[in-house]
Amino acid sequence: MKIYPIYPMAVAQRMIESNGGNLEELYQRCAITQAQFSDPNTLLTAEQTNESLNICRDYSDTTRLTSVQFLKHMHFSDLGALGMAMMNSESIRQAFDTLLKFQTIYAPTFYITETKSKNDSTFTIENDVSIGSNNDTVIEIVVGIFSLIKELTQLGQTPLNVSLQHKKPTEFQLHDFPDFTINWAEKHNRVTIPNSLMNEKIVGRNQANYTLFEQILSQQLEDISSHLPYTRGTEACIRSMLKGDIKISLEEVSRRVNISSRTLNRRLASENTTFKNLYTQQRLNHAAQLLKTSNMPIKKIASAAGYSALSSFYKAFKVFHGTSPDHFRNMS
Repeated sequence: MKIYPIYPMAVAQRMIESNGGNLEELYQRCAITQAQFSDPNTLLTAEQTNESLNICRDYSDTTRLTSVQFLKHMHFSDLGALGMAMMNSESIRQAFDTLLKFQTIYAPTFYITETKSKNDSTFTIENDVSIGSNNDTVIEIVVGIFSLIKELTQLGQTPLNVSLQHKKPTEFQLHDFPDFTINWAEKHNRVTIPNSLMNEKIVGRNQANYTLFEQILSQQLEDISSHLPYTRGTEACIRSMLKGDIKISLEEVSRRVNISSRTLNRRLASENTTFKNLYTQQRLNHAAQLLKTSNMPIKKIASAAGYSALSSFYKAFKVFHGTSPDHFRNMS
């Protein structure tokens, strides 16, 4: 399921170029054509995203955190319409409201929630997927939020309190985290921003540009919702597993589509469905297909559809298809 934005690969390109490498390495290692790479609408697989980050790591200074160097090579324009809308927001408050509203478009690989208090706002960042050796890339998001504030407000010292689930690296340069107060190995990834900073105006913003890009984002979000990407991806995964006679569970499907089970449940809920509903639909459609195209005994078909009790299969099949398995087979 291709759901990842192209920007990690764009950053890998800049890191290769800045170190005198050859872009053919990027195309070969990430299994992508130059035309696909040049298309901003291209979406990446988990493997391509992971290899992009591996390239960034390979071209990084080993005495510094890769995530920090990653962001130094990342352009704000890499965020597309979301980046432009945030740049043209009236304040940091509006910029973050925009980020929260449209974050699914930019990066379905993580999820940000906000908790407001009298004095500040705390943003909790959950890594939604595992991308192998690069699973700790949430540091990039935390540092990216800080860099975003610096860039948008053009302020001097803007201290932020940060909690990270990561263990403290054995080596990293303190100046990579200016004005950060970092608590390592915490239970959650969080950034706390004072309200005084949230209310800061953004330098050089343009209201007309914000309106334009906010409209583009709204259309993109509508398009994504109408295509039901997580529903379709989950259905395809379940169908494949049924054909392969593989035991199906939410955890196994989540692993195969490279997203946490909690996040998959949340994404499916946003598309007005559940894993249980999709599993029921697909297993009973699979049973119907076997009844039409094979001479398998109904008991074996029930087992192939994941039903251990024949009576449960008969009951579910009749509710879903409006007739019994025997009658359905005879009608075919």
